[in-house]
Amino acid sequence: MILIVGKYEPLATEIARKFRDMHCSEGVQVRNSTRLLDYIDAHCHEIGMLFYVDKKQTGDADSSARLEHLQLLWSTASKHAIPLFFLFFKYKSDYAIDNQLDKYAFWIDKQFRKPPFHYLFKMSELYGLEDNASVVDDFYRQIVTAGAVTVLRRRDDEDNWVERQLDYLYVTDVGRVLYWFATHRPESGVYELGGGFPRTDTAVVGAISRVLKLSPQISYEEIWENFPQRELPCLVVDLSTLRRIGYKKPFYTLENGVKSYLHRPFLPR
Repeated sequence: MILIVGKYEPLATEIARKFRDMHCSEGVQVRNSTRLLDYIDAHCHEIGMLFYVDKKQTGDADSSARLEHLQLLWSTASKHAIPLFFLFFKYKSDYAIDNQLDKYAFWIDKQFRKPPFHYLFKMSELYGLEDNASVVDDFYRQIVTAGAVTVLRRRDDEDNWVERQLDYLYVTDVGRVLYWFATHRPESGVYELGGGFPRTDTAVVGAISRVLKLSPQISYEEIWENFPQRELPCLVVDLSTLRRIGYKKPFYTLENGVKSYLHRPFLPR
């Protein structure tokens, strides 16, 4: 059995779809996190791999409980020798990755008993899911409902206008990477997933507009210097470790990913 669990059901469902497409349909289950450890204990001899998908947003309020839950999940998988895959979202910028995730990776390194192989994936700005919660979905809705988009920007130290830049990850690539890891079983470790290139909000609007064959009006809103909480992030994923262990398939570009997404049966609303 391939068991897929966690707190972000849309991605869990997408991963299950990928494995079923690869003729694993009879052995894929998606479950919620309720009484998860008891379920694993009771079905440990049936579980061949365990995937845990973290929720999309995490605040500091539940960080301690979250860390404890992940440690218990690790210990249970180690006890039953179940290969373990963790998927987390990389937050906002290279300088502000979730602190609890870093603590968890450090804790893993100190453990003597480990699953037969284990992977921790940090995902960049994910889009292409039916939950419609990504930056791509937000701009799509603005374009189709209002024909206009607002983009935030600010001036840098050299008096140039700069925008938010994110590394966009199409959900199809997540499924491809996980299937490759499940079948090739490279060395355990921490891996980042993303296209490897930062893209501005204007680039996202342009990619969507070309697919829809529309010309939305773009207005730029300046962020005041005295609002540091509204800093514009620049997130770039380092793919060097992933390439070193043998994953050579290129990731979707923003343009190709958006084109594929907007031609899927469901669309953001």
